[in-house]
Amino acid sequence: MEIRQQMRERLRNPVKFERAKSWYTNGNGPIGIDAKTPALPDEEVEKVLDEVGEIKNFLFCRLLLSQATLVPAALETDSIKDFLHRPEVIREHLRDLCLKLEQPGLQDVRDACTDFTRERDGVAEEELNTMDDVDDFGDDKYVTKEHRLLRKHRGDVPDK
Repeated sequence: MEIRQQMRERLRNPVKFERAKSWYTNGNGPIGIDAKTPALPDEEVEKVLDEVGEIKNFLFCRLLLSQATLVPAALETDSIKDFLHRPEVIREHLRDLCLKLEQPGLQDVRDACTDFTRERDGVAEEELNTMDDVDDFGDDKYVTKEHRLLRKHRGDVPDK
């Protein structure tokens, strides 16, 4: 994983990349033109770095909750720093967390990004409305014959 300073430098400086020899539409340019990623402004770099830090915190918390032995210690602490200084957290636990954090699964990263977006935008959890699933009548004996979906049985003779 990149540290904050390495990521800052990478985002501030344009990165040159090799393009395959081919025809490009106007604006993409031939080889040598536009073969660099654009540099981000300093304000945007700092915003992106803060967001990446928050997402990494969410990812750490998700990975932490996936280890059943660490959940009680995690629930008793108020911050990640306090959690790391607890005596119940041993070196093997931290090693496992670091290995998972170094190369997390794609689904874990997606979930952490979703958690970040929900917290940032203030989106509440979707409430399941169980009343939508219940019919007003309960049975189809209250539905008139002409409005029933299944009027005929297979093999019946059609009405004239």
